[in-house]
Amino acid sequence: MSYPPDPFLPLQRGHNFRDLGGYETGDGRRVRHRLLYRSGTMADLTEADVKRLTGLGIVCICDLRTTSERTRHPTSWHDPAKVRMIAQDYDHSEGSLATLTTGDAQAVRQRMISLYRTLHEEQRAGFAELFARLVQGELPLLFNCAAGKDRTGIAAALVLSALGVPRNTVIGEYVLSDRYAEPLFDLLCRNPRYGLDANSPRESWLPMTRAYPEYIETMLDAVTERHGSIESYLAEELGIDGAAVERLRDNLLE
Repeated sequence: MSYPPDPFLPLQRGHNFRDLGGYETGDGRRVRHRLLYRSGTMADLTEADVKRLTGLGIVCICDLRTTSERTRHPTSWHDPAKVRMIAQDYDHSEGSLATLTTGDAQAVRQRMISLYRTLHEEQRAGFAELFARLVQGELPLLFNCAAGKDRTGIAAALVLSALGVPRNTVIGEYVLSDRYAEPLFDLLCRNPRYGLDANSPRESWLPMTRAYPEYIETMLDAVTERHGSIESYLAEELGIDGAAVERLRDNLLE
């Protein structure tokens, strides 16, 4: 497996922001740096954070959150004159934070596994838009959700898989979100806007904040079982055929 040295971009009030560049594909190519970013919420950025993000030259943001999530926690960095904001209007996601924390730890973990069997279907429209922008070369591009782990993690796994990054590396990239398990827990506790009960036992939240390998493995297996391959899923569900995949690779690989 080949990993970049440190893909995280430190921000004062950002969450789980990292560069997807540097990962090696099965044929020896490499994802280019400073073209594709993933993140969690960007609702509380500082002026220093905004300055740093502006310097990245991002031209498109694909926000995978629900309409209500975006309304309650609007992105605090977005210059519409320079950055195109892409989002789908929809009312509910099984990947929203408040949905995932009901019950004890075992129940939450099982809910997470079930979520990863279906979230690629729920997010079909958002993922299709994300891939379309990447194929069209709207780069540098950032995509995000609330925690930057579930909806965003699945999107990242699908993009890297489409680029030819090996499965074990894709799983390893997903697991990096564990570095933000503690900050995510702290974020949920200190900010009542997320609608979670801070008095709930900490251990009951733990499976929701973690990026266990079995979660993303469940998604990859579910896609393969239903469609035969990642490539077939992209073509059948997202409208990304073989020619589009080649354009995607030309845009993002060196």
